[in-house]
Amino acid sequence: MKYFRLFVAILAVSVTLFRGYLFLTKSDIDVGPVITCEKETFELKCGQDTGELVKFASAYDKQDGNIETIFVEDYYHIYENNKSKVTFVAMDSDGNITQCERDVIYTDYTPPVLSMNASGIFLATDEFDFSTLMSAKDKFEGDISSRVKYICESYEENTVGTFPIKARVCNIYGD
Repeated sequence: MKYFRLFVAILAVSVTLFRGYLFLTKSDIDVGPVITCEKETFELKCGQDTGELVKFASAYDKQDGNIETIFVEDYYHIYENNKSKVTFVAMDSDGNITQCERDVIYTDYTPPVLSMNASGIFLATDEFDFSTLMSAKDKFEGDISSRVKYICESYEENTVGTFPIKARVCNIYGD
């Protein structure tokens, strides 16, 4: 009976230690890699690939070591002083994903430019295509004329008059 109690005590301690080990190793599995960046803010020129910023970021995971694949996931709207945000993403072998957000300053940024292609004067009997009226250029995307939106609340076909037209366009950053 004495040996049976000793066996049960050793078994209970072993099971407790094994469960503690499983808990500790599982908690490492649920933690994603740590992303570090050399800088808090990056400076780029318009049109320069933000994918190049990946070379300034690294990721490390306790289990996997250095993570070789880091992606630039998201671009955000341009806000004050030509700043935008970029998100770096890394994933370990267990599928845990970590994100890291940094500022990007575009040193030569200007908002999209609208240009008149044709006169806004036409005969009331003419069919008029608003899409030929203006073009838009952007430093990031080049020609974005297909995204020009026209607002003309008072325009009526076959009616003589003056009709104000507003034109708007946005680039990928919402500017």
